[in-house]
Amino acid sequence: DGPSVALEGDAIELFARVRDPMGGEVVIAWDLDDDGRFEERVGERSARIPRGQTDGPSTLMIRAHVEGSGGISVVSRIIPILNGDPVFHASPPRVFHENELSRYTFNARDPAGDRDTLRFEWVSGPRGVEVDEEGHFSWSPTHAQVTRNGEVAHFSIRVFDEDGASAEMRWTAEVSANRPPPPPTI
Repeated sequence: DGPSVALEGDAIELFARVRDPMGGEVVIAWDLDDDGRFEERVGERSARIPRGQTDGPSTLMIRAHVEGSGGISVVSRIIPILNGDPVFHASPPRVFHENELSRYTFNARDPAGDRDTLRFEWVSGPRGVEVDEEGHFSWSPTHAQVTRNGEVAHFSIRVFDEDGASAEMRWTAEVSANRPPPPPTI
């Protein structure tokens, strides 16, 4: 038993429910990496594909070699692995200052972990914002971009994995005017 489908990166739990029709002991060996060798989890009725070991879209071939006094059988199961959307782990700036360069690096993770390379793309926002494919953001707002009376600037960035899944992050921020401090009073 186990899932009929899995999301990339998820742990996959498998269980063999078998009994020998002759009442003898049953020995199970697993092929979890589709190399044709039943060398994983020998003697165990369960097997686990650890989190972060699959990348979708793809299929995973799992096989169990079962041997008992009633003979030998090999059971196979193909599990479709679905591609999952990357997830942002970012808290971009909520306040920018006129004529002051701000830099920020966006972070995101893919369910497949290091098996998928991520690429960032700027979607929309104020003029002058720059974002590279690695998620490095920079912007120096002009005087004309200063927000007033509760206004906010709107921003949007998207992250893609190499299999086509994506996620978009939208946020707002204020842009404050940089004014020299008032002269001191004596």
